[in-house]
This record gives sequence, structure tokens and C-alpha cells, in this order.
Amino acid sequence: RARERRCPQGQGRDVPVGEKHLESKRSQLEEKEKKFPMFKAVEFKSQVVAGMVFFIKVQVDEDNFVHIRAFESLPHEKKPLAL
Repeated sequence: RARERRCPQGQGRDVPVGEKHLESKRSQLEEKEKKFPMFKAVEFKSQVVAGMVFFIKVQVDEDNFVHIRAFESLPHEKKPLAL
């Protein structure tokens, strides 16, 4: 069952794992789509499977959002985050 959570605002926050990985994959997303003037996770869901699936809503400019699904494998597999 997926858990929904809004990303908190402000500094010193507890940043969700999905959001930490998201910034590292920004360039990969921009290669597929276009350059985004803004790239801020505003909402995410996570689901435990044989690893972790993240569903992330990202604000890419004032009025537009993209929805991203990413998979993080189990730690012993040592695979990078897959989009």
C-alpha cells in the first residue's frame, strides 16, 4: 500500500529519500524532456515492493508539474535508482 506525504517547507527539514535521489536524476530527466526552470518535489508516495517505488510530483515551473516513478532496488543489489 502506497503512503502519501507532502514535502514539508522550510530549511532543516527531514528530506524524503525520494527527493534526495530526485535531484541526482534531474539531468537524466532533462535529456528526455527539456530543461526545467524549477525542479521541486511537492508531493510523493512510496511503496515497498522488492525494493522501494517512489511516485513523485515535481513542480517544473509556476503552473506545470511532472509525475515521476522511480525504483530503488534492495541494498544488497547495489543498483542505481531507476526512472
